[in-house]
Amino acid sequence: MSKKRIIKIVLAVIMVIGAAFFLSYMLFYNPSYLYSEVHNKYYKNLKNIDLAKGLTAEEKLEDFEYLYDTLQKNYPFFEMGKRKRGFDWLSHKEEFEKKIRETKNNVEFYNEIKRMVTLLQVAHARLVSPELFQVFQKAFNEVVKSEEKQLNPLSNPIIIKDYKYWKQTIKETTYILPIAFSYIEGKYVAIPYNKNESLKE
Repeated sequence: MSKKRIIKIVLAVIMVIGAAFFLSYMLFYNPSYLYSEVHNKYYKNLKNIDLAKGLTAEEKLEDFEYLYDTLQKNYPFFEMGKRKRGFDWLSHKEEFEKKIRETKNNVEFYNEIKRMVTLLQVAHARLVSPELFQVFQKAFNEVVKSEEKQLNPLSNPIIIKDYKYWKQTIKETTYILPIAFSYIEGKYVAIPYNKNESLKE
């Protein structure tokens, strides 16, 4: 095989590998791509509702349907929840709708949605309280590039406005318990935790 041919093959391989890395970066590692996709899908056309007037029954049910549909399409652990806890969250839709209809004001609606999400029994699936929203917002603003902040839902002016309303309306306090969890011999074990001391492995 001639030297020229070898060089061409090597260059072709390098180009293919480079293209593969570029596509992988665009699809999986580029925050701008991910933020824009999520922004366009979920946050671009948010309704600007005056929450102070109180949500109507139709608006509450519309919000619930959106929540239910989003979880049904994207949440991957429903089957695990059925196996481990014997609770089929998706099968309770009619019960959830009935509870939503029975709420008399925004606070009752908020608490009912919170209860429903809590029934998933997963720490990372929960309603973000107004207090936690501020914590997350500060954390995201520290790590998200300035050109991407407009795509960040925590920087969305409608979401910020709505959370200001919820902060004035919902009186919640988040407590951080002085315990840590270790996974020991197939079980999670709670142990006392002093934040001023490092955890021993």
